[in-house]
Amino acid sequence: MGGFLSIDGPLYKILMQVYNLLVLNLLWFFFSIPVFTIGASTTALFYVTRKIVNDHDYSTPVKGFWKSFKQNFLQATVIWLIILCIVLLVYYNIRNIHLFETWGRYIVIVYYVILAETMIIGIYIFPILSRYYIKTRDAFKIAFFLGNRYFITTILCLLVLPAVYFLISWKQYFILFGMSIYSFWIYHLINKKLQIFETMNNEAGEQEIIEDNTGSGSIK
Repeated sequence: MGGFLSIDGPLYKILMQVYNLLVLNLLWFFFSIPVFTIGASTTALFYVTRKIVNDHDYSTPVKGFWKSFKQNFLQATVIWLIILCIVLLVYYNIRNIHLFETWGRYIVIVYYVILAETMIIGIYIFPILSRYYIKTRDAFKIAFFLGNRYFITTILCLLVLPAVYFLISWKQYFILFGMSIYSFWIYHLINKKLQIFETMNNEAGEQEIIEDNTGSGSIK
């Protein structure tokens, strides 16, 4: 019984996971309030998620979140604003597609493809940014590549948000864990794909696209 209740026991680990889910969700919410900071807060969310899953570090979610938020703020904000502008522009054009008259039915297909690809990139790019020191254009390229290469995984990722919405509709207290559940789910879906990409990139002997602020090519 003592082992079950000890800090190495399963009950403690379960309670720490619930605690981390709650803390991460609150951090993401408050740091996303200005809206333009959503990219940085989402990147920080995935950074802490990876640390918890890989390193079993349950003790410093706040410290890790703040570290990543500061470190990635500018780049993640630029990426988020690019994605947001594309989505708003495509949405506006779809709403006004009737102005194109005859060609509208064909142009709207193009807009929906652009919207879908933007959503796919949005799913992958923030976990990528939380994992690597990487240039912005390379982050977009890798997100586009992985999202279209591993299509089944991408479909499963796209189903995450409706699933989280269903949980919240079922039991409203899940709103306290919504985004943290999203980050853990997405991480587990794409983590192996990122590892495969790293192996492919290394075996191909291509120029290193992953670099840290010391130029040593390490992962965050």
